[in-house]
Amino acid sequence: MTEIPAELAAVIKSGDLRQLKVFCTFYRNKWDAQAGKFAPEATGVDISSMIQKAGTLSKTLDISEVSRFEANNMVLTLSDVKGLFNEGTPNSIFSGDYQIYGSYVNLYVGISQTIKTQLFTGVIKELPTYKPDDYQLDLRLVSPLELLNDIKAKDFSNTITGETLTLDHPAAEGQNPFYQTSQNGVGGFNAIYANGIKLFEGVDYEVTRLGKFTQPALVEIINSDLFGQTFTADYYVWHTNLATEEIISGLLQMAGYAQDKLNIQPVTWNSAVRSEVAFEAMARCLIPNLTQTAKLK
Repeated sequence: MTEIPAELAAVIKSGDLRQLKVFCTFYRNKWDAQAGKFAPEATGVDISSMIQKAGTLSKTLDISEVSRFEANNMVLTLSDVKGLFNEGTPNSIFSGDYQIYGSYVNLYVGISQTIKTQLFTGVIKELPTYKPDDYQLDLRLVSPLELLNDIKAKDFSNTITGETLTLDHPAAEGQNPFYQTSQNGVGGFNAIYANGIKLFEGVDYEVTRLGKFTQPALVEIINSDLFGQTFTADYYVWHTNLATEEIISGLLQMAGYAQDKLNIQPVTWNSAVRSEVAFEAMARCLIPNLTQTAKLK
């Protein structure tokens, strides 16, 4: 729940909204060499004086699908006479390790910088629309939840690097050697090496038993020139036994969602949902080609 300062609440209750102002803090997306990825800077830039217009927040709930939520979005119009938002120009605040894409914006409403309340946190996922004749630009802000669209299934997994594969059964007449991973539930391989030399799937090896949570993955060496060498692998393993809130928290962290904005509560499924999901899981085990998914009611 958002708490509004008493002074601000009094102004809103009075109905005299002319005293209200919009404040904006901009957090540029900066390259973190140590982490090897971009992340919003810790200290934002106040761009309140540049705001020309803050568009209306829009949202859609329950459209075509049960409990599907379309993220908030809005357009922020800025005055940019100095060209601060023009990447590559002398005055740009996005030189060097900074970029506009992925930057965060916190919008506030209040009567001063110290008496305000936060309205919206948005992230930039597309380049601004420049209006050079007016020295202005439009920034389209979307909910940070839309960053989840950039996350792939393999991103949310445990990564194993440089593991020496164990011989499952050796080469025999008419049969290639098979090696196995130490982990069950392998989602896929990023690379396999023979004595440190990277191999090619389909030419040097084939992979089977992926996604088996009770069995390790198997690597069949199909290039006889490699028989007897030491094989190492980089691969990823699916998570198991995670609570719903742990999955949500993990995905949001991977998407770069601001940790101080997270407020994830434990999920309790009612008996009807548990029964339907349990039936669906059982059906998938009994009928491998089943494609229909359960509806959560």
